[in-house]
Amino acid sequence: MQPAAPRASCTRAGRPPDPGRRTEAAAKSFQQQNTLAPNGIVGNASWKAVHRA
Repeated sequence: MQPAAPRASCTRAGRPPDPGRRTEAAAKSFQQQNTLAPNGIVGNASWKAVHRA
């Protein structure tokens, strides 16, 4: 997983670019394996789990 992209890489609509289905699926899989809510968003709890792994 990569840290959040800088704001300069946002789309014209002001949203970050879509990370893609495979990235979201990988995040959800990791979250499920680490008893986190599998929402595909790599937030603080996910990053803590990454550092414990």
